[in-house]
Amino acid sequence: MMYSPISAGTPSWDVPLNAALTDQDSRITTAVDRIGAAEAKLDYNPTDQGLISWTFDPATNITAQSALTSGQLYMVRLAVRSAATVSTVVVPVGTAGSSLTAGQSLVGLYSPTGTLLAQSADQSANWTSTGVKSVSLTSPASVTAGYYVVGVMSNGGTPPSLFRGSNASIGATFPNIGLSAENSRFATHGAGLTALPSSVSMASRTPTTGAVWVGLM
Repeated sequence: MMYSPISAGTPSWDVPLNAALTDQDSRITTAVDRIGAAEAKLDYNPTDQGLISWTFDPATNITAQSALTSGQLYMVRLAVRSAATVSTVVVPVGTAGSSLTAGQSLVGLYSPTGTLLAQSADQSANWTSTGVKSVSLTSPASVTAGYYVVGVMSNGGTPPSLFRGSNASIGATFPNIGLSAENSRFATHGAGLTALPSSVSMASRTPTTGAVWVGLM
């Protein structure tokens, strides 16, 4: 938009000047947004690899492992950026479990407030070998944009170990830095569990060091 020069002494001279400045601010804001969007496209996102969400880019340094504690629910919080239907949870098993109790190795998807939305069938046989495990939910869950939590539990002689970020050993506060217990990205819940709880008090969970990688499909 072009503005004509304003003659000295013109009444209300500030009106067109303010309009011109406002227009210029709008153009600058638009340009910055476009640059930011272009730069964001240069980073790999979950959708670039066929996933709805992930804990973090799997091409980062994922060399360490966290062993699941028998009968304890391990919970990982993920961001879902747009509405989707979640049918699969991807779990990388680094060390195989052994002597797992049938019916008590499970994966669940929880709402932001801790309500169980969907769960898998038993994984006690699947988790006695290593590899990237695509765990199907028995009923796909329709989700809107927001934060959701994956819960993983296993019972038996030696539960499996899952791959995690190698820097998590710095301390529980590091992978959850700036977050309350309720909003922790990585936390545990319960003891002696034999099934996934139908609801979890998010604020009562215990933040943990294990920044485990999981993905949603």
